[in-house]
Amino acid sequence: MKKLKETKISGISLPLYAFFVAVIIVVTLLGKLPLDMVGLTLLLVTLGHLLYFIGPELLVDYLAMT
Repeated sequence: MKKLKETKISGISLPLYAFFVAVIIVVTLLGKLPLDMVGLTLLLVTLGHLLYFIGPELLVDYLAMT
């Protein structure tokens, strides 16, 4: 298994990406994330990169697709 620092999600190391996700979760729970285009774009881009990273691994490893 790769080391955590070597794993990259869209060019960002995994610990730094996890920090960004944690900040977004805290800000959302506090109700401080604006519900305009800027806030929603930040949320969608972050989740999109995560799903882009998970997608190929999920299909090959768990669903046995090529």
